[in-house]
Amino acid sequence: MNVRSSAIYKPFLAGQYKVESGISKLGRDFGNGPADALVFQFDSEFGRFRENLAGARADDLGKYYGVTDAFQRVDQNVYSFIARRLAHEHPKEFRLDRTGAFVALHCELTGNTVEFTADFHFLRSSDSMHVSGLDALASQIQEDLAVMVTDDVADRLVALHVTAPSYWDPSEKLGHDFPTVHAPVPHIERVNEASRKQFARIQTGGRFTRFAWGANAPDRLNRHPVKAAWFEGSQEDWDPPRFDAANPKLYVSIERQTLVGLENCTLFTIHPYFIEASILAPDEKQLLAAAIESMSPESRQYKSLALDCDAIVNWLRST
Repeated sequence: MNVRSSAIYKPFLAGQYKVESGISKLGRDFGNGPADALVFQFDSEFGRFRENLAGARADDLGKYYGVTDAFQRVDQNVYSFIARRLAHEHPKEFRLDRTGAFVALHCELTGNTVEFTADFHFLRSSDSMHVSGLDALASQIQEDLAVMVTDDVADRLVALHVTAPSYWDPSEKLGHDFPTVHAPVPHIERVNEASRKQFARIQTGGRFTRFAWGANAPDRLNRHPVKAAWFEGSQEDWDPPRFDAANPKLYVSIERQTLVGLENCTLFTIHPYFIEASILAPDEKQLLAAAIESMSPESRQYKSLALDCDAIVNWLRST
């Protein structure tokens, strides 16, 4: 793979924290050139993501992955889109071959081949660790994946492959509707109320992107609320770190999410990035401080900033 710099996204430069859908059409220019139009982004961090995936398997894949029976209604659409899109966006790294009644996706980055029928029923992967088509495809990319199915009653989360969660438990979300999935987020009510109409809009074939962010994160992809079995420290060591003004270290975590409308479902991709706050320009630190300061007490608690918000803001404003 040609070494590529990671894309850079700084949604906190708005200087205000807002709980909103905040979607833009995929392809909007955020300063990263062609990468902003991609669903799947690859960069020099690929090896780190692979190590994180291996760590999730060594821990307990069931903490990070699951599907419901309802996923079977849409899995071919999801597999077809992912395989075709990878081959289209990254032809040097992915090749999609058709031989008679079979289709095979070859990944140069991992050496894996994922095989399907012509209509994208999953058959097998060359890696015996892969337990499903979703697991096999998610293991070739840097994004986490989620699938929401829409029916007459609700928009329900039917599949997850999230090995880099930001202090939420994927296994607790599976099978629930959109408002229930996001119930812990403070001030989410207006987004939940509008979600049915938004999913209807997306599923007309729309492709969108949005961002979520937080601060005071460890520079670690796996932030499951329950520490991994292989982690040698305590649960307290695994939990969100306290900010130490005497030895300041602060990472801003950014999630680039894409939403892809497919027949009767929406595919979410989630790509985490980290920025060390100390390298931000002075004006960017001021805007980050303002954005953190604008959070409600409930949002600060949710973002693990309640105890250290003042110290973080003071540090950002003084550097």
